[in-house]
Amino acid sequence: MPLNGNVFNSSWGDASVTRYDRRLHPHDAIRLGTPYPSAVTIVGRSERLLFQLDNSWNLHISDTLWSFTIASNEDIQARVFTNIEGHGQAGHSILHHLLHIGIHNWRAPNVEGGGCHPSLLIRYTGVLGNALLLHIERADDQVLLICVS
Repeated sequence: MPLNGNVFNSSWGDASVTRYDRRLHPHDAIRLGTPYPSAVTIVGRSERLLFQLDNSWNLHISDTLWSFTIASNEDIQARVFTNIEGHGQAGHSILHHLLHIGIHNWRAPNVEGGGCHPSLLIRYTGVLGNALLLHIERADDQVLLICVS
């Protein structure tokens, strides 16, 4: 499992996603008697495509976003791989780059001197953009099937 403390390291390359809230929560966000999952458990359940993610467990908001970000990483990397395999036919290269900026950690502090990872708002926007792109791609595929039939 590509986890180093509170940093998820993508198995596809050198991209990483840092967990914002590093506190150890004593219990589930809703069911107070249920123990809170560890970082290892969260990552293990998040390493799949966003629409395959089981989001029925009750994480705190920052960990929910971290989980969705890890799943979005899988989506973005799958699209990049498809683009490479299709010799650039998948398109969306600018959009993929913007999603990568919003989801993954940055290599150096930003211009304002901030940290090496995007703010929660930027990360949220990256995950939302990925989910919207997935819906658009699914709709495109459905329209293509109808037109071909």
